[in-house]
Amino acid sequence: MRAIEMGVGVGELLDGDIDQRLLAAHDDFATADRLLSNAVLEPVRWLPVAGRQLRSAAALSETARKVLGASTDALGTLRSELDQGSPTGAERVRALERLLLELRAVDDVLQAVDLGPDDALVTPLHQARVEVLEQLTEARVRIEDVLTVADGLHSLLQGPTTYLVVAANNAEMRVGSGMFLSIGTMDVDEGEVRVGTDFTPAGEIVLAERLPIPRQIDRLWGWTTIGSDYRDLGLSARFPVNAAIASDMWSASGGAEIDGVLMIDVDGIAALLRIGGPVEIDGRQIGADEVVPYLLEEQYELVERGDEATNAERRDRLRTLASAALELFGTSELDFRELLEQLREARDGRHLMAWSPQEGAMAAWQTLGVDGDLDQRSLLVGLANFDGSKLDPFVDMAVEVEQRQEGDVAVIDMAITITNGAPDGLPPYAAGPERETYTGVVAAHLPGSATDVELSGFDGLTGYGRDGPSVVISAPTEVPRGTTRQGNLRFRIPLDVLDDVTVVSSARIPAVAWRVGGARWADDSPREWPPHDS
Repeated sequence: MRAIEMGVGVGELLDGDIDQRLLAAHDDFATADRLLSNAVLEPVRWLPVAGRQLRSAAALSETARKVLGASTDALGTLRSELDQGSPTGAERVRALERLLLELRAVDDVLQAVDLGPDDALVTPLHQARVEVLEQLTEARVRIEDVLTVADGLHSLLQGPTTYLVVAANNAEMRVGSGMFLSIGTMDVDEGEVRVGTDFTPAGEIVLAERLPIPRQIDRLWGWTTIGSDYRDLGLSARFPVNAAIASDMWSASGGAEIDGVLMIDVDGIAALLRIGGPVEIDGRQIGADEVVPYLLEEQYELVERGDEATNAERRDRLRTLASAALELFGTSELDFRELLEQLREARDGRHLMAWSPQEGAMAAWQTLGVDGDLDQRSLLVGLANFDGSKLDPFVDMAVEVEQRQEGDVAVIDMAITITNGAPDGLPPYAAGPERETYTGVVAAHLPGSATDVELSGFDGLTGYGRDGPSVVISAPTEVPRGTTRQGNLRFRIPLDVLDDVTVVSSARIPAVAWRVGGARWADDSPREWPPHDS
């Protein structure tokens, strides 16, 4: 059983010899099942000691045979679907339904298995039973996760569903996401994806009165326009909080009823273009490799600050590229391997996030890991732009960590370094009103058990308190072009909690550079503490 675990990689599953290994293992266990079920052994089956061993061994072999047989059938159906190419429209929904039937068949087998007696077994048989039980338990959890995702995606694709789409720009950052700069809707029905014509620059749909916001968010960020202006969402790194507020704001502005919120940023658009192919804008083809420099730098070169006509065209480019990428994803032939890889990277970097008030859909987003929420183990350090510039692509951020032990507590010291490397002669709209001086807020989401939190070296504090499972602290800072600013974040945390901490992506482009001891990494994906690789 160890060689046939559920955790095989996607490449091996689709291209390797896993089906032959499954069949060989199935045949081996089928032979063992026949031998152990032989009538000659029937009298032994009822002996108190030997019979218990025999019944347990027979149950194990029968369980393995059933599970392997069901897995082989499901894999055959999956490959058959993939060999037919990527369906579009309603056929995508039907194909997903066929896969769901196979997955449910495997789940039925897993839930019904009987491993036989577990008391007073001989050591080798006891160890085999423990191993099979562990793998069976893991397989049940994984198949339930896959079913949850498949059911949620089936519901989304079958529709009709309408999602609010917020297009974010990483040239102007928030904490854990780019700034929400373009807002519109996306309709999905029978596998077809259609982006609405109602996309609007966020600055044009500011509410006259701020909506009520959660108390913790108000205490931390109530000094901003959060609750009335989409551009101040994302100051909390917890996407479900931002999405719920965005949904309320959309309703308050007279928008159509929605079934959820989808956030996609510049890197998320690049991921969709790698899946679906390039799109045309301004008479040129923009592909995955061009879209990031185009949206973060090139589009500002011809825009003069105060030139509203040209600036309106610029804002429209983010909307155009986001909507074109989403529609292309919904209609083009998809490479399944590329799809999984690109969505995984977009998810890990917080470049694609989704929320829904509907329990089934939200369960799917959580299982997929695109819900963008934090838990009590999460640690995220970010930098929010507050000067109206587009300088974030030129602003590097680094975190260097020292830790020491005091009893059963770890004292963490983080040196946070911000370097404004903006080149001379940037277009006025990119340079900002402060002429290439970056004005922002350093913000950290810390694990919920963090205590004695101090943030020093910047320009005071803007907030300190709880945000759901996180402890949040933030401070304003200014960094003129060509200079570096450094502050220090210190906190205490139980050692047993530190072992389970995950450093979450800030979604910055370029990513935040981390150093913990001898380990170095960029926060473009979540890393466990201490990191397993560097």
